[in-house]
Amino acid sequence: MSQSSSLGKWLAGIAATIIGAVVIWWLTHPGGLLNPVTPTPRPQPSLKIIDFTVINAFVGERAQASLTVYNEGDSTGEACAVWWYSGSAVGRQLEQGLLPQEAAVSADFGLRPKETRQISLSSLVYTEPGTFRSYAQVSCRGANITSQEFYKDVIVVPRP
Repeated sequence: MSQSSSLGKWLAGIAATIIGAVVIWWLTHPGGLLNPVTPTPRPQPSLKIIDFTVINAFVGERAQASLTVYNEGDSTGEACAVWWYSGSAVGRQLEQGLLPQEAAVSADFGLRPKETRQISLSSLVYTEPGTFRSYAQVSCRGANITSQEFYKDVIVVPRP
């Protein structure tokens, strides 16, 4: 009888060791309860406007904007465009709100990491004098990337 209880203790010891090893592995393997895997960040483009110059206009003309866009991200921005909300054809100021059709939009472009691109845009025709608040931003379709807004005033004066 003592041999069977010794054999049982020996088998129980081996089973406990195996179960203990499996539990320790399960807790500590990569992705385990005590060793979670941190997700690898996906490379993202990060486009921003680094320069924005506006050439003012006379009544009945369009203002001109020159923008420099920079990709400070670590992947290429694709299908990107610059939007310049420059005021409305009736001279409504930005505080009253602009509609999407009141924006000048650049052609789509791509921008590799750490590159810049110059964009030139023309506003709508201004029909009355005044100082109009305008803003520009960059957005990329498919990547859900939109830059912060960059504001500039457009001064419209009567033709001399």
